[in-house]
Amino acid sequence: MKKVILFLFTAMLVATALEAVPLAGAGVQYAGASTGGPIVAALGGPQLIGNGTTHEYILNVSGGPAGEGNYSYTGFVQAKNTTGLSISPTTGTSAAGRFVINITAGTAAEIVTVLFNITAGSGNQQISANKTFLLTVVKPVIITVPVTNQGSSGVQNANVSLYINNKYIQSQNVTLAAGQTRNVTFDWLAYNYPAGGNVATVKISSSGQLFFGNGQIETSFTLYIPGNSANVIDNYIIIGCIAAGVLLFMIYFRKPKPRF
Repeated sequence: MKKVILFLFTAMLVATALEAVPLAGAGVQYAGASTGGPIVAALGGPQLIGNGTTHEYILNVSGGPAGEGNYSYTGFVQAKNTTGLSISPTTGTSAAGRFVINITAGTAAEIVTVLFNITAGSGNQQISANKTFLLTVVKPVIITVPVTNQGSSGVQNANVSLYINNKYIQSQNVTLAAGQTRNVTFDWLAYNYPAGGNVATVKISSSGQLFFGNGQIETSFTLYIPGNSANVIDNYIIIGCIAAGVLLFMIYFRKPKPRF
């Protein structure tokens, strides 16, 4: 009986952890299109976003009663900490089933559930379905590098790019007057990067006038990450393992009560 109880508890624990795992890949969840039949929804946009940032997503809906169209949705965002978290607009109607939606990440590093209640068709030919997508919100690492225009004329839209461990991350275009120094800031979403030293390299496109403080058009430094604090899933699993150990101890090592 004890083994059965332990097995059921372990299965529930693993299932709970897996339910919170975000989707893999660069985008959110995608599904195929259909004409008629069940409602199918695809949400296009970044899955990994930084605290307090706003991103545009495209919700495409198809299926439902054949030939009806007339799609509508009501959207919700759910998370453990909802401070600053929002979705806009929360409702919409479209004959083509295409909606433009803005989602703003909150202040916490966590998994966010985006839920849509979608209705297709009209009158008696109408069906509804709930579609759920997951986003991962992380606290970005802010990287600031000063750039100086050492020339005698202004420079417009010079490209400055960030690389982490030789992998391209993002770019910015900067405009500087002659003799001007400006800080170029990048928000690096350091999710799923190894703990410890990660080499950041910032490069200026060849202009002949813009340089970093080292007098070069390229500068590198090491960023030390103590641990992936944004990986809330790992935290859940660790807590679950501790709970499982406590239960194991209680079941197998507690003394049985004497019988009279």
